Amino acid sequence: EIAVLAVARACNHVKLVTQPSKLTPTLSFAGGANVLRGSDLIVRYLGRVSCKYGQDVVSSTKVDFFLGMSNLLNQKQGVDKVWSEINTHLKGRSYLVGERCTIADYVIFEGLYRNQAWKTSQAYEHLSQWFSRIQNLQEVVEVSKKAKQTNPKVPAQKADSKPVTKEPAAPQLQEGDFKPTSLDYLEGTYVFEASAIFCGGTDTSIVLDRTIFHPQGGGQPTDIGVILGAKSGSKFIVDNVSKKGSVIFHGGKFEDPSKRFVAGEPVQLQIDEAHRRLCARLHSAGHLIDVAMTNVGFDFKPAKGYHFPSGSYVEYVGAIKAEEKEQAMKKLQDECDRLCKSGLLLNVVKVPYDEAGKFYDGKVPDFLPQGKPVRVVSFHGQAECPCGGTHVDNVADIEQVLVRKLEKKKKNVRVCYDVKR
Repeated sequence: EIAVLAVARACNHVKLVTQPSKLTPTLSFAGGANVLRGSDLIVRYLGRVSCKYGQDVVSSTKVDFFLGMSNLLNQKQGVDKVWSEINTHLKGRSYLVGERCTIADYVIFEGLYRNQAWKTSQAYEHLSQWFSRIQNLQEVVEVSKKAKQTNPKVPAQKADSKPVTKEPAAPQLQEGDFKPTSLDYLEGTYVFEASAIFCGGTDTSIVLDRTIFHPQGGGQPTDIGVILGAKSGSKFIVDNVSKKGSVIFHGGKFEDPSKRFVAGEPVQLQIDEAHRRLCARLHSAGHLIDVAMTNVGFDFKPAKGYHFPSGSYVEYVGAIKAEEKEQAMKKLQDECDRLCKSGLLLNVVKVPYDEAGKFYDGKVPDFLPQGKPVRVVSFHGQAECPCGGTHVDNVADIEQVLVRKLEKKKKNVRVCYDVKR
């Protein structure tokens, strides 16, 4: 039950209980008087109490449409028409409804996750990019991992498909096979197209001499987009980007497997602009909350951050008493509102490697490249932090930080937030 468990994790304030005998998800309320059984009921309830059922009546109605469509993903005949309809709808969109993840995304994702026959076709570019985006959400990653461990089934094939013959494993790309990639994404958040040279790759992963694609890491999700070959006419759909050592690996697939890049070929990079802008706003909002926390008197040490479009938060080592949370949220929201109108500019500086220890309790961590300068970002010198992510240039570009709630996480306090969309 990927959808219901992922929504429950995203809500982060309910406990889901599974009946061992029937494996039916059950949501129990305080006192045990009220119980909801079944994925559909629970998902709809959680969507309503967590603002994941749409922002208004119109968007909620659209969510209902996709919840109904999810049943069609289980049929054997005509399912390709459903895939095509979803793919067309997702053109130019990051999510099924509106500009944020809703329960419709989780439920449709589950249907497509259980039957991945659609991946054998090159016709679903927008669907593929959306699927990767939802698959990389932290709550979905955690739930999918458990699902594979407890029920490792092979994705269903079409009814008329022939048994798949297992092919030899594709060669794996190694960092040592390539020169370091030039990280052009660090030079400009708002650069959405660029040129590069193809260095090598496989059917599902390629390496370039330089890239504007930001890899997943540091609490920020991967960029997505396409890479176009100038000579071969090939198109590579990028749905995940990773960094191994000093090399960036662009993961995805070729639109036409028969057309691949040739060594040394010039290529054109195009990233998903809407996704990049949203991720930059969310990442910068997390750093701005660092400033706001200090300004309102919570001088806590930052612990970690998660700046994905669904379920963003920052954590601090410290505690806020339960009876003070409501007032603390108001103070924090008011300060974030003030800061977003302040015109603060993002500062980026390179700090010598030997001086980076001041950001890590006096010791330079092993994961930093030895001897290389460390990129440090701040808002006008406030809340300095080593960071390799993409950010807005001015706090005004964030528009508004929305403080959703404060939670106790062991010895930490977690600030859950979003940005105005």
